[in-house]
Amino acid sequence: MRIIAVTNQKGGTAKSTTAVNLAAALARAGQRVLVVDADPQAHASIWLGQGSETGSVRPSLYEVLTAEAVPVSQVVRDTSVPGLAVAPCDLRLASR
Repeated sequence: MRIIAVTNQKGGTAKSTTAVNLAAALARAGQRVLVVDADPQAHASIWLGQGSETGSVRPSLYEVLTAEAVPVSQVVRDTSVPGLAVAPCDLRLASR
């Protein structure tokens, strides 16, 4: 198992775009990939078809990281790309 983190404190640096495209390419190459979207704007989740631009997604990474203590296995969702899954985030995480 390998972990690849795409991070940068500054906004608008193509973090979500890079993460989604890298994940899709690896999945299409036969790898099993999980995108953990920890950005409250949830763009990676939205691009992977598992997020909402206007509301919260439940359960999401928010429930995993807060006192609700939902196991991450309960928030992981498959995408339309075989071998690619996402643990979606939503705007509620910005309030924490």
